[in-house]
Amino acid sequence: MLEPQPAGKLFPVTKEFDAVKAGIVEGSVSPAYYWKDKFPAATLFTYQVGGMTPFESIIWWERGGGKALAQRMVNGHEVMVFQGMLTPPAVFFQAVKPIEIITDYKGLKIAVGGDSADVLALLAASPVSLPIGEVRGAIERKEIEACAIGSLASHLAGGIHEVTKYLYLSAVRQPVDWSVITISKPAFEALPDALKRVVEAEMSALTPWFYAWTWQQDVEALAKIKSYNLYVRNAPQDIEMALMKQAEVFYKEKTGKEPFSAEVYQSITTFMNTYRKTWPAISLP
Repeated sequence: MLEPQPAGKLFPVTKEFDAVKAGIVEGSVSPAYYWKDKFPAATLFTYQVGGMTPFESIIWWERGGGKALAQRMVNGHEVMVFQGMLTPPAVFFQAVKPIEIITDYKGLKIAVGGDSADVLALLAASPVSLPIGEVRGAIERKEIEACAIGSLASHLAGGIHEVTKYLYLSAVRQPVDWSVITISKPAFEALPDALKRVVEAEMSALTPWFYAWTWQQDVEALAKIKSYNLYVRNAPQDIEMALMKQAEVFYKEKTGKEPFSAEVYQSITTFMNTYRKTWPAISLP
C-alpha cells in the first residue's frame, strides 16, 4: 500500500533522488533539475527554454528515445525513472513592475529555477532560487521583484497575485513543468511480474490525466487572478525572441561541456524538427 509523505518530512526538499537511492523511501516525484549536481543533463528532462511542448515531451519519451536516455543517465544508482507528471506552460513572468523591453531585465531580482535561471542571467537579470511557497514573502520583503516559476494555479494558491501588478503569459520560457517519478530498482524488481505490469500501466495513465487536471486548474486560476485587476497580457514578442536567442547560446555552451547532455539535447532537437515538420498544426502547447 502506498503511504504518501509530505515534502521535507523524511529528507530535505530537492533531495528526493538521494532518498530513493538510499532506501529512505521507495519512490518519489520531483523535477529532474534537482539532480543537476549529479547529472548535468538532468535539467533537460524538466524542460528546455523554447523546447518541447507537453505532448511533444510525452511522445519523445515514449517513441523518441527519452525513456532510454533517462534510464541511461541514472544507470548504476539502483533507481528507475518513469515519465511522471507534466503540466501546461509555466507562468512566463509575474512582477511588481512592467517588463516591456529586454533591458528591463537588467539587474532584476527574480525567483526562477531550471535552465531559465542561466538564460535570464545572460540577459543581465539576477536570478534567485526559491521554492514557490516562499515567493510572496520575498516580494513583500523586497528581496525580489519578480518570479518566473510555477503554474497559474500555484501562483493563486501562494497569493502572489496579491503582491504583484503584472502577469505575462507565454510558452517560450518554460513550455512544460515535468516532474518524473523515481522508484527504487530493488523494490520494483521484488514485485511479481503481474504487479510490475500494473505499476507501469498506472504510471503511463497518470501522465495525461495529470496534464488534463492541471490544465483545468490553470484555466480556473487565471479567471480568479484577473478579478484582482492585474495587468495580464502575452509576453512581448521582442522579449520572447531575445530569450530564444540567449537559450541557443546557453545550450550550445552547456552541451559543449558534457557529451551526454549533447546527446540528450540533440535527441530533443531532432525530434522537434521532425515532429513539427510533419505535424505543424499541432506543435502547440
